[in-house]
Order: sequence, then structure tokens, then C-alpha cells
Amino acid sequence: MTVTEINNRLQRTILDGKDFNSLMPSSDCSSVVLGTGTTDFGIQEIAKWAKKYQHHTVEVSQVFRKKTLKQTCQAIHWFAYNHFQYKLDGASQLLRSPACAWKQRHEGIDCKSYSILVSTVLLNLGIPHYLRRIKQNNDFPNAFTHIYVIVPKDGKNLKNGYFTIDGTIANFVELPFLEFDDIFMEPKGAGLGNPSFDTQIDDFTGQTAEQIEAYIGQVSTQIKQQASQVAGAITSGVSSVASLFGPVGAIVSLVAQVVGALVQLYIMLGYDPCKNSDYDPKEIGHRLKYEFLPKFKKTAGDLYDALEQGTEVGLVSSLNDLLKEIDLAIKAFEVEKSEYNANKCGVETLKTYAGYVSQMHKVVSSLYETLIMVLKVDFNVEEKEVEGYTNERTWYFIVPVTSRLIPAKYRKVEVYKQNENLRQFYPYGSELKFKEWARLNRNYLNLTYSDYRGDDYYNEIKGFGAKISEIRRKIYLSSVYRKRLEDELRERMGKIYLKYDTAYAQTLKTDFQADAMRINQNIIDFRNEIAMIKEQKRIAEINRQNNSKLIADANGKNIATVVLGLGGMYLVSDLMKSGRL
Repeated sequence: MTVTEINNRLQRTILDGKDFNSLMPSSDCSSVVLGTGTTDFGIQEIAKWAKKYQHHTVEVSQVFRKKTLKQTCQAIHWFAYNHFQYKLDGASQLLRSPACAWKQRHEGIDCKSYSILVSTVLLNLGIPHYLRRIKQNNDFPNAFTHIYVIVPKDGKNLKNGYFTIDGTIANFVELPFLEFDDIFMEPKGAGLGNPSFDTQIDDFTGQTAEQIEAYIGQVSTQIKQQASQVAGAITSGVSSVASLFGPVGAIVSLVAQVVGALVQLYIMLGYDPCKNSDYDPKEIGHRLKYEFLPKFKKTAGDLYDALEQGTEVGLVSSLNDLLKEIDLAIKAFEVEKSEYNANKCGVETLKTYAGYVSQMHKVVSSLYETLIMVLKVDFNVEEKEVEGYTNERTWYFIVPVTSRLIPAKYRKVEVYKQNENLRQFYPYGSELKFKEWARLNRNYLNLTYSDYRGDDYYNEIKGFGAKISEIRRKIYLSSVYRKRLEDELRERMGKIYLKYDTAYAQTLKTDFQADAMRINQNIIDFRNEIAMIKEQKRIAEINRQNNSKLIADANGKNIATVVLGLGGMYLVSDLMKSGRL
């Protein structure tokens, strides 16, 4: 069968794509032919072209940013398959830029141009991926004859699975192959892209406590790395909550993963020290997993969505909900642990969860410190302690919600638009004209420093006014997306300003690095506590075995034997009478 015959059979109906015309640049397709042969010749060139022409899909890529990584990949595949005709290039191997592919999409493009298009979109979304070329069971089994994109579910690691984006086929699947060869495509500023958030309950079936602990350690390291990225981005001139979505969204997602792992770990490690507690570890574990965890992940998902959309109102609201629930729950736990008199075994069981409660507080505090750090970029932030009662909470957390009025304080955040010190960034929707704003900055710098650096700043910044005006005129784009485009300019302006206001830049660096160190210390502390709790359980098990031996020795002998355990000092005879041993 000839190439022409094959292309005739490959013809399919594609969408008109008029909604995307304004988001794709024009092209005369003047540079496309690179050589002859099969897909084998050009995987390195394909990677180079994707990076070279990444700017072609800056605007359109934002359309495909979805809540989860899978949904994002599915949206990109839908775009590629339904808007570009498929046509084999034959002996002439053509690598098209995305703009050229859009121009020739009715004529048809082949797998190489599909891969370039998809890769540029993923690069713009900050999503790591691979270009994969394969050998197939066809007329040329020894040659690489096809190429497409795969996206790991877990960063760079393919062991945990991946999504396939192949614009030549209708299904969201991978074709069979004999052999493959991959090239990793890492976005500029990797980790600052679109992390996925999954509200499903994590499944740790079949994993040991040691494996879950190792997993927590890995995720904790990632949180520390992302916190450092946030601090570094801010001190280098990042412009807004939205522009920090990548690393901060990753922290939200990672914290939710840690909490899920902690719940599972404590299901495994929870125990009743004296076997007759009002607080049953099995019930506590079940309710943490199926009542507490879904609500925690739902709120974390709301935080993630607010970050993605750059809406500080939603961000602050969800953060305050989380702080109130956790802070009041911890207070209720502490009071119950210290004042519960109905059953001594109940107190001892609650004590075994003290480490878990401490860790939850530190995990949430790490998230809180990160979000406060981000909010300070655009707003004046007031951190409060509000007086309330523990029965105001709605989530189950070890100790059930009761009607008992226990006074408690919980953290709350309020933000105010910054009306001062906006020299670094041109304000959103400002009535102050850009040139007037830039001149105020110039005057401030000239007054603060004696070297007239304000003049140099003004000459470097003045061209941004026209670019911002152009973005604000694009009313056919969503307000969220226009804000995102403006944020890119604001970030560049912020970096320019910090280059001249060196004293302010140093203050930012000192403050935010301290914030990042505080976040990291929380992570280090709760990892240490896991080891302490495991040791506590080990000692308790030894005590239990020793107590059993003492009981066996004392059996039939009416003597008063002293037993030492987590709950203090007891007489074996008393414990046996009460049924607690």
C-alpha cells in the first residue's frame, strides 16, 4: 500500500477550531523540512524543536489546565486528535512548529509534529514528560517508526505508571511495541507547573509500616524542596499567588498525601495498652480513614483550586476552615486526655495518639506557614487567635464532637489589599497610570539611594506599560487567564525592581528564608516523632510480654505483684479482678 493510499484511509473529520484561532500565532511554515528517512532520524531534533517553539502554545496551553494530571492529559489528547488531520509524511520528514501545524492542520501532520505540539503544551504547563519512539511489529520491525508523548503519574518516575498522549489515535492508550527509546523533557523551573490533586483516599493495602514510613520520608523531602522553591521564587521577584501555584499547589497535594499516610500508619501502630479501653483503636482508625480524611482532603482540594485560580478569597476561606477544625480538635483531644476519668485505659489509649496529634499539628502548620508566605506577596496579612469552643468543630478527630463547652483558641487569617509598598509590582486594576506609577518608583529610588539608580530603573521598566494595556484589552480571554498573563509581566517587573532596591531585596530574602526554615523544621520534627512512637509501641509490647509472664507466675498464688506499664503502676491481682489483664 502506498503512502497516498494509507493517508486516504487515515482521513477523519476534525473540528473547526475557531475558538482557538486567537490563541495560536500565525506562521508561513517556512522552516519545516529537516531530512529524509523514518522517525529514527529525529528524536533529538524533535526535543529541540519542542523547546525552541514552546512559546507558540503559551496561551492555548492554559485552556487545558485541569484539576488533575489525568484530566489535563486527556484534554490535551482531545485537542490534538480532534483538531489536526493525521497524514504520513513519507520519505520527506517534516518537523512543524505548533503554529505551522495549526496552519496545516486540515492538510494533515504526522506523529512527529503531534509530539512537538503536545510537548510544548506540557512544557508550558510545567509538566515533566517523555518523548517516546518505538519499534513496531510491521514491515520495518528494526526501525523506530512511531513517536508520541508519555506523562509519568509521579514526576520523572515511570514505575508508578504514566499517561499516553498520542494524537494519531482516538483512544487515550498506548499502542503495542517491540522496543522503545525515551527522552525526558523537563520544564524550565521543574516543579513549578501543574501538580495533580486527587481527593481519593490513598490505598496502602499490602504495605508494611516501614514502607509507609519510607513513603512519608520521601514526601516530606519533597515538601521541604517545594518550600525552598517558594521562598526562592518570592525573593527573586515573583508577582502573585497565582504565579506561585506550581510549588505551593504541590505542597498542598503533598501535605494531603502525608496526612493520608499518617492515618494509615497509625491504624497499624495504634493499640490499647490494657485491652479494655473506652477508646477502641480499631474504631479510631476506621473513623480517621473514612470520616476525618475525606473532609481533610476535600478542604485541601479547595485550597488547591483557589491557588490554581489565583482567588485569595477562596484560599483564605478554606485555610481558615482547616485551621479552625484542626486547632479545636487538638484542644478537645488534649482536654480529654488530661481530664477523662471514666476509664483509665481510655486515657492510656489516648496517650498513644499524642504523637499523631502532634504530627497533624505540625503538618497543618507547615501548610499554614507556606500559604501565609504566599499571601504576603500581594496582601497585608493579619494572623489572629480567635476565642471559641471545641464543640464548634464539625470533623471527627480521635475524640468525637460533643456538646461540652470547652474554651479554645484557633488560628484565623485576614488579608487586606496592600495600599502601600506596591513599588515592586504595578497594582491590578489600578487607577494610577503606569507611567505615573513608574515615575513614583523612580523618585523613591533616587531619594533612597544617592546614585540616581531610579533613572536606570525607569528606562528599563517603562516599556511594560503598553504590554499590560494590551493584555487588559483582550476581553475575549477569561479574567483568570488575563491575570495569569499579566502576572508573567509583573514577575519580570518585580525582578527588575529588586535589582535596584537592594536593601528591600535583602529584607525579603531574610524574612522568607526564615519562613522556609520554619516549615522545614516542622517536617523534620514530625518524622522524628514517628520513630519515637514506634519505639514507644516496641517497649509497650515488651512490657506486655513481661506482664504476661508475671501473671502466669502469679496464677494460683494470691499475691500482690506490681506491674509497670504505660499507665503507671498497678497490682496484678487488681488488674485480674477488673478484667483488664
